[in-house]
Amino acid sequence: MDEFKIKNLKEKIQRILERHKDKPFLYKKMKKFSRRLIYSPYVNPKVYKKLAKLTSEINFECGFKDGKCKAKETEMCCCIQCREYYGHFHIRFFDDYSSEIDIEKELLYYAKKIDDRYGFWRRDKGCILPRERRSATCLTYNCIRDKLSTEEKLLLNTIANSRYTMPSYLPLIIKLLKDYFLNRKKCIKKEIE
Repeated sequence: MDEFKIKNLKEKIQRILERHKDKPFLYKKMKKFSRRLIYSPYVNPKVYKKLAKLTSEINFECGFKDGKCKAKETEMCCCIQCREYYGHFHIRFFDDYSSEIDIEKELLYYAKKIDDRYGFWRRDKGCILPRERRSATCLTYNCIRDKLSTEEKLLLNTIANSRYTMPSYLPLIIKLLKDYFLNRKKCIKKEIE
């Protein structure tokens, strides 16, 4: 990993934090998130977001009844760690081309949404973050592994191991998965008719 690029990212973050020192509540949250950032030369942020969006096609069978996860009978289910770790973030939305303004926008976005008691989880809703802004942990954790199709498992494994997937393979994987989900929708529509 390029030490210069990591140093450059850390310097950008430090300048951002300095600009928000006069807002203690926000500054404290932004500082926590800034510790969760990693420099990821492997995954283009746009590609990660495309993969994340595709997970909306998977029925994880998540649901809340009276504010409790129906599978685990706990209030926050797998999301309880969100509060403990301040999100499951190793935020990969940044690369060496990210501007300071982009990084600042992301830090502010998460800092304003996080709740010190519940993280990003909300009663009867689950996670309030759109899929493309969730961490790999949040996108891939599920209680129905044995019910997933091969293509769904491929998608989740690609996200979980995106640091190790050859960048040249990612567009091909995304196309394959988009085709799969599109064909599945067509088949379901035919069955209904």
